Amino acid sequence: MCTGVGECRKLTGGTMCPSYMATRDEEHSTRGRANALRAALTGAITTEHFTTKRLYEVFDLCLACKGCKSECPSNVDVAKLKYEFLSHYYDEHGTPFKTQLFSRPDILGQLAGVFPGLTNSVLQSNAMRKVMEKVLGIDRRRILPLYARQNFNRWFKRRKIVQNDYHSRPQVVLFNDTFLTYHEPEIGQAAVKVLEALGYRVVLANAGCCGRAQISNGLLRAARPRAEAVVDHLEKFVAQGATIVGCEPSCVSAVKEDYLDLVRDYDKAKFVADNFLPIEDFVMRHLATNGKANAFKALNQQILYHGHCHLKSLFGTDSSKSALARAAGCSVTEVDSGCCGMAGAFGYEKKHYEISLKIGDQRLFPAIHAVPVDQRIVANGFSCRHQIEHATGRQAKHAIEILAEAVA
Repeated sequence: MCTGVGECRKLTGGTMCPSYMATRDEEHSTRGRANALRAALTGAITTEHFTTKRLYEVFDLCLACKGCKSECPSNVDVAKLKYEFLSHYYDEHGTPFKTQLFSRPDILGQLAGVFPGLTNSVLQSNAMRKVMEKVLGIDRRRILPLYARQNFNRWFKRRKIVQNDYHSRPQVVLFNDTFLTYHEPEIGQAAVKVLEALGYRVVLANAGCCGRAQISNGLLRAARPRAEAVVDHLEKFVAQGATIVGCEPSCVSAVKEDYLDLVRDYDKAKFVADNFLPIEDFVMRHLATNGKANAFKALNQQILYHGHCHLKSLFGTDSSKSALARAAGCSVTEVDSGCCGMAGAFGYEKKHYEISLKIGDQRLFPAIHAVPVDQRIVANGFSCRHQIEHATGRQAKHAIEILAEAVA
């Protein structure tokens, strides 16, 4: 419950509230959104306004960064309020085709993966980008994420195992999310390399898409059975004593945080969530127990680190930074960058393109421009990396890729 303190109206520092920092408009603050929703629910405004376009506009610029959940003194979770509002709104008005389309990146990946080269050529063509802008509202200045010629799951099946003791090693389960599976298999490959270097046998979760896009877009009726299927699948691994690790922060947050409200069997969801870790957390727990041994060599590199909003808000970035420093021997500087402005599909939309860049330009982009061109940039979020490359021309890496480079 918002108490009106107004901490969400700060203009510098922290993550909350990126849209207010960009617009300076009260209705785009955590307090403004919470009060608008409260007014609709309590009858301060007529109840039919609960699913009107006007209230939709109040929530439209919320990036669901979850910064308010940790930084608001009352822990108002506007992201969750937005999910619930959109669910009711779409029940009343119908779900737009583009929302349904971009809420299933797993299906898009499966289809595009049949002919990834052709798909990528089409996505990069000026003609198709103009069509997508007109039909789907995707800004033509953006290029949608391209697809890998060989997806991660196929690579994993075909890779050669050279360790003689491999099958007797302790098991760790890698959550092969949609993004590393179809778009950036090199991140999954890096994760396997690091985990194996630490002495583990890697098994893929193969649980399917976590449903993050459905949750964030308010398609909760579709997201619930998906979440419950994922929990049922992962629970079998956890019951055998395995730990599950994830590379994509938004997928990790879906399982560890959103599922607790979505899945009807709370105890089972909590059991899985407690044993599902960001991969750098797992690495640091291993190092704390077993030491560095000879698994890594020092890279002695300077790292500029941008923390994903969900990671910062829910789990913290200490494990990521510590892993880079302790295992890879890097000097890490974290940018007090707030949100990058991309927020999944948000920044791809024409109506959000300018504010998406404005949010990133408040702190993140200037910080990147200020460091030497040969300094490494680390950003664990899939959307963050694409936003950084689009806005600055610099390529960011996932922390696990840096750790993989440091494997001895």
